[in-house]
Amino acid sequence: MADSFYGSLLWNLIGLNISAGMRTVVSIYILIPLILVPQLLLGGAMINFDDLHKSISNKVYVPVIGDLMATRWAYEAITVEQLKATSLRVLFLSMIWKRAGMIILPGHLFGIKDKSQFI
Repeated sequence: MADSFYGSLLWNLIGLNISAGMRTVVSIYILIPLILVPQLLLGGAMINFDDLHKSISNKVYVPVIGDLMATRWAYEAITVEQLKATSLRVLFLSMIWKRAGMIILPGHLFGIKDKSQFI
């Protein structure tokens, strides 16, 4: 909940700075796509980081340009919060770990021994 608040606060501050820095509405309309399109494309939600050009991407780590995008952090915070809040997190985490080849039981990381405590 707080993550979406901070994300909206950031975008309101960016919008206020654009409004204060430009003299005409036309210049604001020109500047908005120059700010929003890189945020959307390089934030990681629309285009996977692995699909970016080899000079700016890495198969192991998030590219530096991705770390600079505010939408990446907002999207990651919302995704983590949604995973933590769902009652099906044992199912989701076990699917993720099985896909990654891990053999850790989900309850062990949360300190829970019985799956009935989740559902």
